[in-house]
Amino acid sequence: MFQSGEFKAAADSIDRVLASDDYYPNAHYLKGLIYHALGESEQARAEFVKELNVNPANPGAWKAIQEMNHVKKK
Repeated sequence: MFQSGEFKAAADSIDRVLASDDYYPNAHYLKGLIYHALGESEQARAEFVKELNVNPANPGAWKAIQEMNHVKKK
């Protein structure tokens, strides 16, 4: 869904997963990617941080935050 641009459907699916398990690996990361794709930077950052609280070793979440910090400094 995400890759085909169906962000609302993807977000709804992730929300269902998070409703049953807020610690589901990669769910917050994927939700962050959706927010980022929609231009919602602060919400994306919040989801990436939540992902790192669940899974501190997630390289994608770390990279996303670093890239957002780099853009913010420009």
